[in-house]
Order: sequence, then C-alpha cells, then structure tokens
Amino acid sequence: MPKLSADLQNVIVPVVKSLDCEFWGGYCGGQGSRTLLRIFIDKKGGVTVDDCQRVSQQLSAALDVEDLILHQYVLEVSSPGITRPLFTLEQFKQFIGHEVQIKLYTPINGQSHFMGKIVNTLDEKVILTTEEHELELPFSQIEKANLR
Repeated sequence: MPKLSADLQNVIVPVVKSLDCEFWGGYCGGQGSRTLLRIFIDKKGGVTVDDCQRVSQQLSAALDVEDLILHQYVLEVSSPGITRPLFTLEQFKQFIGHEVQIKLYTPINGQSHFMGKIVNTLDEKVILTTEEHELELPFSQIEKANLR
C-alpha cells in the first residue's frame, strides 16, 4: 500500500500531536470506495481504544475540510502493535538489534524480501544481517518493513 503524501501528513501530524499522541506512519491506497487510509499512532504507556477513537474523529473532520482524498475512503486509526511497521530511517535506528522483515520495490540480486536483524543505518541505507551475510538496503527502495 502506498505511503502517505506530504500533503496528507501535513494535515495528519498536527491533529495527532494535538491529542497527545505521536504519528508513527500510515498508508493510503486503493480506488474509489475501496480507498483505505490507515494511520498508526503511538504514545508513551501505549495507545488505548479511546485514543484511536479521538484521533479518528478529529482527523475525519480535518480531512473533510482539507478535501485531499478525492473520493470516499475508509479511515483506520490504530496502534503500530508488536509487529509495528517502520516508515522512517529514524525508526530503523530506534530498533537497531531487532528482527525485521523488509520488502523492496526493486529486487536486489533477484530478491525483494529480506528477514534479518537491523545492525545500523548509514548514508540513507539500512544495514541488515541475515543468516547468510550483511546487506546494505537503500532506504528509498524499501516498500514495506515490519518488526518481527
């Protein structure tokens, strides 16, 4: 699912912050009535159902005013959970030493799915160790990444 545009993030981030939560990331994809806007929020001490409901209500109102999504959509707001998705290099850095599953837009040596441990981030690359070897994956090529 495609990552969020800068325009959408410019609307979403202030709303989430105003409700004492952290915007973790999100996706927006699909077509017509099948468009899904999935937002992940986080908070020290954990996210509650009430947090998700408050963010969803405020975000729906803000998105309706801005009218950035040209057709009907479904908004989902949730915690990133245990297998949290990683959206930024800073998030990869935060989880150095953790196991991750990564899918690339373009295969490297015929492979587009990788599982391993995050070793470091360096020069817009995520350094990953797998059972076979250490890899440097260009951050710009990461389509999807989740902790395992």
